[in-house]
Amino acid sequence: MAYDEAAVRAVIAPHLDAAGLDLEGVKINNAGPKSSITVIVDSDAGPTLDGLAEVARTLSAAVDEADEVFGAQAFTLEVTTPGAERP
Repeated sequence: MAYDEAAVRAVIAPHLDAAGLDLEGVKINNAGPKSSITVIVDSDAGPTLDGLAEVARTLSAAVDEADEVFGAQAFTLEVTTPGAERP
């Protein structure tokens, strides 16, 4: 079963809200036996590296726990920001 952007958003959104982060986008690459999920986040204060690392651990665990939604498919998770050049 492939990862679906809407389903991933539904699983991760509460955790991002709790961390005070805004979800800017989700990119999914369902290629081969291991998918990649890129979550793009931002905040008014700008996320810190430590904050991104913590939220990455939280989101990874949340997606792992949502096996009934995703069928326990292997994935790589990346949490990033729009970058310093963002408007």
